Amino acid sequence: MPQQETLNVSYEFAIDLATDPKDISQKNTLAALTATLQHHPNIHSHVITPSEQSCLVSTSLPPSEIIHRIRSSTGLQTILRGISLSESHALQRPSAAAVCIFEYFPGMKPGKWAQFDNRGLCRLVQTRPNSCLVDLSMSHLEPNTHYKIDVCEFGDLSNGMTSTGTVLYPMGQFKSDTKGNAQFVNDVDMNIHQVIGRSIVVENVQSGMVREGMAGIIARSAGLFENDKKVCSCSGKTLWEESVATDTLLNVHL
Repeated sequence: MPQQETLNVSYEFAIDLATDPKDISQKNTLAALTATLQHHPNIHSHVITPSEQSCLVSTSLPPSEIIHRIRSSTGLQTILRGISLSESHALQRPSAAAVCIFEYFPGMKPGKWAQFDNRGLCRLVQTRPNSCLVDLSMSHLEPNTHYKIDVCEFGDLSNGMTSTGTVLYPMGQFKSDTKGNAQFVNDVDMNIHQVIGRSIVVENVQSGMVREGMAGIIARSAGLFENDKKVCSCSGKTLWEESVATDTLLNVHL
């Protein structure tokens, strides 16, 4: 993870907040959200706007830590939508975004394609010229198992994971829960423009098999940060319908 900077950066997060002020659960959710943002020395200020399902945070923390804190305290879907490098500048949409859908390759034989065995999705968002937010959601994993995630040299899945080449960018490790689901958020020193067309590989670090796991090709993603409510005109799905579960994510036209 990149070293934290002392410079405060303003981030806009979309949060799946209830927009009806009469909703009883909204007060508890807002209280939990306020508490998790107030009680951290590196969060300078925050503004929550429930009617717009928006939260503006000025902080020196990386965006991955803010997302983790919000999700952990509220259980709500949270997505980075805007960035400003100083409080005097207007918020801007991220300069680049990409997506990767994972297929499962269980010690795959050469030439056997597994494109219908979807296991999850990873979003990449450029937050700085050389810093990228990695936001991964996966399901149908081995329960209570450690996995590592890497960007690899080639976007060649013709022989499964064995044809993806060497690791270019290690992105970290995570552990699946008791049901085989996992979420992983991290900040990685990487430029999205340099990895389009390459692959992301998720490997079971405890497996005895050679390169057993999931892989997908990194594709440019447009439109997610350009509309406050819809992912794309062809699907008509809202931001939260697109994010609520891995199965839904994989059916959205990105």
